[in-house]
Amino acid sequence: MKTTITSAIVAVALVCSSSLTYAAEEDRTKATAKAGERLPKKDLAFLTEAAQGGMFEVQLAKVAERKATNAMSKDMAKMMIKDHTNANSELKALAASKKVQLPAELDAKHKGMLDKVAEKEGAEFDKAYFAALETAHKKDVAGFEKASESAEDPDLKAFATKTLPVLRKHLEHVKTHQSHLKGS
Repeated sequence: MKTTITSAIVAVALVCSSSLTYAAEEDRTKATAKAGERLPKKDLAFLTEAAQGGMFEVQLAKVAERKATNAMSKDMAKMMIKDHTNANSELKALAASKKVQLPAELDAKHKGMLDKVAEKEGAEFDKAYFAALETAHKKDVAGFEKASESAEDPDLKAFATKTLPVLRKHLEHVKTHQSHLKGS
């Protein structure tokens, strides 16, 4: 009887512990509203995606600075770090003004994409880097277009509208550089 009770207590503790671990992971990778949700869920979701995308592109560019084999890749990495660091800072300030805590680290999806590119070497790294940038920027442009048209919060809408041309410019640079990589 004692063993059954002890086993039940251990099982409950394990379930609670894994739930808390999952909740902690969610807190680190998703935007959360403090002091009541002042933003609609779709605006919070955009904040999360924008923060994840921005962090991903900066971290990916830092890997590219170390591993890229050609000047185009290194130049692109510098531009990504500069532009996305600026946008990330603006996003953090905006989120803070709305009492929203942005994610502090990459979620599993973005971490997996980063690791997949980072494991490549040489010319294969450069190709994978630009492929990842293209995928990320297509998603970014689509998300920022949607937010610039339909975000309910006017400040968030203005941020999306202001940032969108930079993301479009990045996507065009990526496509141009990819065509040069394929030609060489």
